[in-house]
Amino acid sequence: MVDYLSARLGVELPPAHLWIVSRIDVTGNLELGSLAEVRQSLAILRNIEGGRYRVSQQAGDTVYWSHLSKMRSGKAYAKGPHLRHLMKNPKYTGCSYSAQDIEHADRLLRLELKIGREWFSRNNWRELSPSSIRDEWEKYFGRMIGGAEMVTDDDIQKRVMACAKTEGQGRAAFGCWVMIKAEGWERARGFFAKTSWYRHLEILRAAGLRDADISAGQVVPLRRRILEAQMVTTWDQLRAA
Repeated sequence: MVDYLSARLGVELPPAHLWIVSRIDVTGNLELGSLAEVRQSLAILRNIEGGRYRVSQQAGDTVYWSHLSKMRSGKAYAKGPHLRHLMKNPKYTGCSYSAQDIEHADRLLRLELKIGREWFSRNNWRELSPSSIRDEWEKYFGRMIGGAEMVTDDDIQKRVMACAKTEGQGRAAFGCWVMIKAEGWERARGFFAKTSWYRHLEILRAAGLRDADISAGQVVPLRRRILEAQMVTTWDQLRAA
């Protein structure tokens, strides 16, 4: 990147070891069937709360989590409308997108993780690799939408019992899930001691439930569409999808 900037600016810049990295944006572009599906998925993501996730801001087709955090923050948005907005801005000087490009981009749900200054104060950027950066994205969004599809309460109960260390812990964790379904995530949390609550959530997540499900108090049907969406990294891949 230093070499690239040096060539573009026409000046000699300090060598890489003298630079400080204070932010990296890690993005994933998920190809869904249509702009309508992208917006349906965003409607689900707007309701995800709990644990590390705090919906902190919403604007049009964009959802933000912990957007003021200096550690990690997340963003999800519809890429097609975003490109249309850029192209209408008279001060925009970036890439010019054709009408067909923007139509293709209407199928893209972008999930963006910002790794911030506080994270880099605890981690040496020189030890990072492309795979370790990608792992950060997977850990952040995987807990939100990843995992297997579950259809019935019987299926959930079997998975929960199989993931618990004891039968008693399994029954208690499933009871917690039933409480979340009946009373909602926020109210259910007040019925449990802190240690019990987090133990139950750990078991529920191990069973395949994700924060999208736990926040809604039900297995979110559209989560499977997000999970099965094709990750695209180039325009050629998007056009061929």
